Amino acid sequence: MISQLVEASLKHRQLIKLLMFHETEELEVSGVVDRVDQLQNRFMVDGEWFMIRDIEGASLEH
Repeated sequence: MISQLVEASLKHRQLIKLLMFHETEELEVSGVVDRVDQLQNRFMVDGEWFMIRDIEGASLEH
């Protein structure tokens, strides 16, 4: 499910909201997925890289 939302954001330039794992705070990333690097298991939103494994939830924004 999450991978489909990330792919939709990448292909269709849709805004996505991602809840990311962080040890000390709630981290929410909002924007459009610019790139996905399958080899290093990471993705880019607004020029910043995040690890795919850290995604805890996702939703597309309308």
